[in-house]
Amino acid sequence: MDKYQMLKSVSEKLTKEIQEWKEAIEEFIENSQIGIIVMNREQEIIRYNRKAEENNKVAKERVLNRRLCEAFPRNTMKPPLFAAHKNMIENHIPYDVNFDLYIPYVNDGKSTFRLRGTPLGKEKGYVVFVDREDSFYETKREIKEKTRDLKLSTKFLYHLIDASPSAVISVDTDDRVISFNKTAEDIYGFKASEVIKSRYCFLFSQEERERIKEIVLSDNSHWQGEMIGLRKDGSDFPTKLSISKVVDEDGNRIALLFLLEDITEKKKLRQSLIQSKKMADLGEMIGGLAHQLNNPLVGVVNMADILTKRIGSDDPNFELIETVGEAAQECRKITKSLLKFSRKSKSVLSELDLVQALENSLLLVKRQSLLNGINIIKDYDNDIPKILGDETQLQQVFLNVIINAVQAMLNGGDLKVEVRSSDSEGANLNRHNDFVEVRFIDTGVGIPRENLDKIFDPFFTTKDSDNGTGLGLSIAYTIVKEHNGKIDVGSVEGKGTTFTIRLPAQNVQ
Repeated sequence: MDKYQMLKSVSEKLTKEIQEWKEAIEEFIENSQIGIIVMNREQEIIRYNRKAEENNKVAKERVLNRRLCEAFPRNTMKPPLFAAHKNMIENHIPYDVNFDLYIPYVNDGKSTFRLRGTPLGKEKGYVVFVDREDSFYETKREIKEKTRDLKLSTKFLYHLIDASPSAVISVDTDDRVISFNKTAEDIYGFKASEVIKSRYCFLFSQEERERIKEIVLSDNSHWQGEMIGLRKDGSDFPTKLSISKVVDEDGNRIALLFLLEDITEKKKLRQSLIQSKKMADLGEMIGGLAHQLNNPLVGVVNMADILTKRIGSDDPNFELIETVGEAAQECRKITKSLLKFSRKSKSVLSELDLVQALENSLLLVKRQSLLNGINIIKDYDNDIPKILGDETQLQQVFLNVIINAVQAMLNGGDLKVEVRSSDSEGANLNRHNDFVEVRFIDTGVGIPRENLDKIFDPFFTTKDSDNGTGLGLSIAYTIVKEHNGKIDVGSVEGKGTTFTIRLPAQNVQ
């Protein structure tokens, strides 16, 4: 065999092998389980295998000899693919990106794709490998749906907790607040953002904190009772409190749940009912007692007067008899107060300017020189509605409260007098004037907590006998009640006392 025949034989053999390799490569590309798109240097698609056709749901005839952006205009404009593909064309840098593509009638129109692009040598073309990861997309969609459901459930739960009429507060095992609902904000005066992650101890008095610690350390999973809470402004208030331990499946405590109700108004109402019953019973008893005492006292006063006139001032017994008469007169004053307290006299109601009645009371106290060292601060709303009331009786109420405040400020101080229009809940309003509210706020010594419930009881006083009989506030309470009103007291010992009188406006009598 000559050289020519040998070369021809080798050439044919190489050509056959090359063809076989080419066919093998073509078969490999066509049957690959990865979508393959091959482009020439003009970016025209020259190979588009079966898997790519299956993945993209676009027939081969529609994409061959077209640029990638023409064959898939909607999807190639996606930000991650567009930027990565452009970078490969311009800078010959491979890319590997994952993103969702729109595929009609598949997975609600979306599938998750992984595209890997690489240049084929310098300016020879490009190849893009396309994987559609349906299982990954399904997992991602499931996670997304569950996340959405969880968010909706969490949002619903928070709305539900916020709508609760009770304060709902939860704390972790480090005693730090992890939830604080809207009602808790309203009751305590704190915003949730102010207390979240803070220790809950500042919400209760020191004594109550110790009680809570004992409850937490006990074997009981639930406790309910009354405790004293502390507001943001430092004031305390009575609460009905429920404490529950939240545990995991192993029985370990993971949180504490506080359900709390402000029972200030309930306690006031209960105290008011008790006070009304007490006053009615005492009034009946005192009235009879005062009548029994008054008649003999009149005799003692008259006899002492007659004797002093008969014997004259030179008699050695004159001063003794005069002292007896003066003491009897003091006793008569007390019995008159008792009769006034017990007597259910008919009030003379008329249209009344409460501000004017209040001003008359302040003027009377001033004329009696009782305001020495006391700074009166007036704060009256405009357009205060008139009320139906007995001016004489209401002036007596104001006098008794003012005198009580003055006597609490022996070294001087401020007495702020406020007049407001309010609704039935005590909120200041501009349009609905259901009540007129008068407040007396002093800077005196305050009233001890243990005495607040007794302040309107007949004969209860912390003053000496020269400064009153303990009937002034009892009479004030009775008069306000007869006017269908309310009188309340609040006090912080060492800081001062506030008396609030609320009377119905004329249109709601």
